[in-house]
Amino acid sequence: MMTLRKNISGRFCFAILLIAVSVFFPACYAFTWNAVNQSKTINKEAPKNLRVSSITSDSAVILWNPVTEATMYEITWKSKEEEYGHVTTIGAEANSYKINDLLNETEYMVKIAAMFYIGFNGTNQYTMSDYVSTSFKTLKDIPPSGELAKPGNVKASFNKDKSAIIISWNAVEGAAYYDINLKSDELYFHAPRLNVLNTVAASKTEYIYSGFLPESRIVIKVAARNSDFSDSCRWSYEVEIKK
Repeated sequence: MMTLRKNISGRFCFAILLIAVSVFFPACYAFTWNAVNQSKTINKEAPKNLRVSSITSDSAVILWNPVTEATMYEITWKSKEEEYGHVTTIGAEANSYKINDLLNETEYMVKIAAMFYIGFNGTNQYTMSDYVSTSFKTLKDIPPSGELAKPGNVKASFNKDKSAIIISWNAVEGAAYYDINLKSDELYFHAPRLNVLNTVAASKTEYIYSGFLPESRIVIKVAARNSDFSDSCRWSYEVEIKK
């Protein structure tokens, strides 16, 4: 009987030890992880001297002073006319970035923040500095000699029942025709592609497309053409629409 009690007592003590180990070591690990991360002080310096150069009708170059210990930079830009902005990240070895596909004669706000790696034990974690910002305005579109300007103020919207897309743009001086291109990549497995090119006379600055409309994103752009159809290479900026 005494031996049986000793065995039961031993098993009970062993079970208590396992429970204590299973609770103590994870807690100790968590404490150590937090201590290491809290003790890892990073000077989250924001980029300084943000400036804009080489401004054209559709692009600009932003520059800033390098930030010590930065791993990457996050850059965002947006015009007043756009509902959503654009975001990109680049490596810390760069201190300049060229923004393309901008609208001509349009004011933009650009922001940048430095990103710092604080990963621990294989986890990819980052912390960010404050954003710094500046603004700039793109130039007027001046076409090369013998070419037409890019159509501006391109807009696209669905009609009430979403059976057609209404596309409009500003008239281009000297244009005889306009090309309108609607394109949709195959974003879903069963979604067919859309790539339509139509031409209208320059007396019109609006076009209604009522053909096949996929559920995926549709990209629209417009180009002006001469009377001999020789100038169709200077496409407008692209606008996107989705059902």
